[in-house]
Amino acid sequence: MRNLLKKLALIMLAVSMTVPAASALDLPQASVAEAASQKLTLYVGEQFDVTSAKSIKSNKKSVVKTGKSTESGYVQYYMIAKKPGTATVTVKSKYGGSTKYKVTVKKNSCKATMSMTAYKYGEVLVTLKNGSSQTFDDVTVKYTLKKSDGSVYEEKEMSIYNVLAKKTAYKTISLSSNADVDLSQSTIKVTGVNHYPTRKYKDVTSKVKVTETSKTDAEKEVEINLNAKNGTKNSVSGTIYYLLKDSSNNTIGVETTSVYLSKSSTESYSKSLYKDYYPGYDHYELVGAFYMSKL
Repeated sequence: MRNLLKKLALIMLAVSMTVPAASALDLPQASVAEAASQKLTLYVGEQFDVTSAKSIKSNKKSVVKTGKSTESGYVQYYMIAKKPGTATVTVKSKYGGSTKYKVTVKKNSCKATMSMTAYKYGEVLVTLKNGSSQTFDDVTVKYTLKKSDGSVYEEKEMSIYNVLAKKTAYKTISLSSNADVDLSQSTIKVTGVNHYPTRKYKDVTSKVKVTETSKTDAEKEVEINLNAKNGTKNSVSGTIYYLLKDSSNNTIGVETTSVYLSKSSTESYSKSLYKDYYPGYDHYELVGAFYMSKL
């Protein structure tokens, strides 16, 4: 009976891992020996939270930093990827037993830039290029917008979702009308990434068919209705980007639609593009970015 309880405790520890703002990580339940030793790949800036633990320790704190937090009202242990390399993190469960995580930390190859859009009420376009071979559920960036006199207009962190490997993602920052923002003095940097380390990610953009079912192109507004059909046997997440272009095919704005498709399903979406909001608007391009993840 004692051995059985010990085995159950080890398995409970293995399945109790979580990532920020995500549900419980579904580690594969195999033998107790496998549960007691796991391999993880994290990227610089990524945090991995651990529940049901009583202690956590890294043998290379410069590569993987460990610690605990009580901000949520209970003790939460975590590990943070600090720089490329390898480390062993030992987690002791409050139910008994321990698990050694052999952690490989890779370079974070996501880079963000900012540019002004043509949006007449004031808007900054953030372009995020993921140079790594890993798809991320979300990437956190921190930006500091400065005025022409060098003082800070706004400083915030924000998340960009559905960032596919070797692809580009977009998000906009809304400004007040006639905002005094000088991008030459402003900065933006990637501060964190997030994915499920035990799941395999796959770009399935070519398997999701996005089709315009109707379009009304009026003087001041374009009404677009479309279908997104999932051609895979798995659930799919992603984003449809509407790249607003001028007559020279320059991107002057971006609008988005978030997409979730259950296996083999088709969903309908609509979008209104207001031409008056983007002086110089000539046409738009649809760009889809879809992925799946599984054990």
